[in-house]
Amino acid sequence: MIFDEPIVFADGNSVGRLAVIANPRSPRTVLFRAPGSSCLYRIPDIRNRAYRLVDPLPE
Repeated sequence: MIFDEPIVFADGNSVGRLAVIANPRSPRTVLFRAPGSSCLYRIPDIRNRAYRLVDPLPE
């Protein structure tokens, strides 16, 4: 997932490309991971952000 504008998270990271991760604890909650990072993020009001879906990066 690529966002039109990078998102700044509470830990100070600014990320424009994130991988969508299934949340094993809550199937209704979607988590996101920055490429090359082990940090997981939640994005509030994602429906109000401009983004596009792309094929995942090879691991």
